[in-house]
Amino acid sequence: MLTEEPLRWWEGWRELLGNAVSDKEPYSVIAEMMVLDTLLSRHAHVTWAAAYGGSHDIEGPDGSYEVKSTLRKYESNVTISSHHQLGRDRKKSLSLYFCRMEKSVHGVSINDMAGQLVRDGYPGDMLERQLGHMGYKQGTSGRDRRYKCLEKRKYPVDDSFPRITADSFINGVMPEGITKIEYTVDLDGLDYSEW
Repeated sequence: MLTEEPLRWWEGWRELLGNAVSDKEPYSVIAEMMVLDTLLSRHAHVTWAAAYGGSHDIEGPDGSYEVKSTLRKYESNVTISSHHQLGRDRKKSLSLYFCRMEKSVHGVSINDMAGQLVRDGYPGDMLERQLGHMGYKQGTSGRDRRYKCLEKRKYPVDDSFPRITADSFINGVMPEGITKIEYTVDLDGLDYSEW
């Protein structure tokens, strides 16, 4: 098995050893790439900021875009990992894209999306650097896993969207001693459009 199916052999050993090595599922990266491709077709100058830990996943000249994805079939909860994540620059709009994903042989992979993005004009060398920075260098097995998107929603993050930002605190300053805020937003019941 080691020579004929090395990935399957390694996954078996890793499971036997208690999965000491973490394995990030690539569906969230695929979702970000799908949104990036959609935005690229509308706005020529968008950048995938998530690769380098930006506050928002994708940045454009007129808007910022946060992408959330899930494999859960029936819940629409998203985790917001900091008070900066849904913070808005007053000069730009902010949107949250939500993708409900499912592992599928009929879906798309990181490699598929990378090819599509390059065909649509995203710089290939920059894309490969970004993917490498996220742990998906060329040749890694995660780049071939396939997912399909079951549902695509777009939410405007405006004054009616539930969120915690710096503006939520007195004088825009977090209380002393608080170093991180993480919270969950239930998207059901909020206005959205399909994209």
